[in-house]
Amino acid sequence: MRRRLVESQLGQTTAMVTAMLFALILAVSVVANVGQAINRRVALQMVADAGAFTGATCMSVGLNNMAKINRWIHYAWTAYTWALVGCTIAGATCKCFNGATSAYNATWNAFNAMYQVISKGFSALPYDEARRVSEYNVADLFPGEKSKFKYQEYSTPADPMWQETMIPLWKRDLLDVMSTKEVPDGSYPKDLPAVFGSFKSRTIPCVDFIGPIPYPSVTTLNPSGVWYEKDGTDTKYFVWIVTSPATKAFMFDNLFGPNAIPKMRAVGVAKPVGGEIKTGENDYVTKMVPVSKAMVTSGFIYDSKYNPRFGPPVRPVTH
Repeated sequence: MRRRLVESQLGQTTAMVTAMLFALILAVSVVANVGQAINRRVALQMVADAGAFTGATCMSVGLNNMAKINRWIHYAWTAYTWALVGCTIAGATCKCFNGATSAYNATWNAFNAMYQVISKGFSALPYDEARRVSEYNVADLFPGEKSKFKYQEYSTPADPMWQETMIPLWKRDLLDVMSTKEVPDGSYPKDLPAVFGSFKSRTIPCVDFIGPIPYPSVTTLNPSGVWYEKDGTDTKYFVWIVTSPATKAFMFDNLFGPNAIPKMRAVGVAKPVGGEIKTGENDYVTKMVPVSKAMVTSGFIYDSKYNPRFGPPVRPVTH
């Protein structure tokens, strides 16, 4: 009886099954945790892209309004040039020329005030709207973590992203939705029959009066301003960076972690395209663009895990 117990192989299968079951559960946990991390990363990118699109859309709205007002200035300038022609035909009196200039200046000042309000007002709105939309999406996609997310438009020297991209992403204008300047002298409104181009100051001969007696004189026309054009070659990008906190894994977080799902960062980039401030074409729409387009390095980043055969660990960003 004792010999039979010693030679018995009962229980060996149990040990093998237990070991296989543990390995299987461990493999399943790895798959589940990796899937959780991937889903979290995809959702985070959706939040960043939606925020970037929202911010750039606010820029597009502001630019369309600025272009529309700029077009109104085109009309005002065209009317002003014909008014000066009318004054010349009516006797070229200094009073007529100065009156036409005063009327134009009053019109321009009103339009310019609206233009500046929109330009300044829409400079802060993109960030506010991008954050509002992002917080709404985070509350929906990451329940209970809304207060732990961070949002920014660009990296700073204290931010790891500065080193990751070597130099910061493009930063849009701080004080205006887009920096603009008045067109140079000699510019003509688009598709409008202005008699002559823009000018800052012009002295012309005219007729003045001493009582009822006319005499030849001159007057200087000083319009307050003209229409605007971009102060640069292109519109600026809206870059939206969203950072999520580290969080617990679905399975065996204490074994893999704690907080086995690491902190992640996603970047979305968009920009207004299609319109034109100078010509008054209010056709700006929003377009998503690759992150590499918004980097001063033309899409190259430093990657410590990249080991090229020659040179520093620098690789291109293609997404």
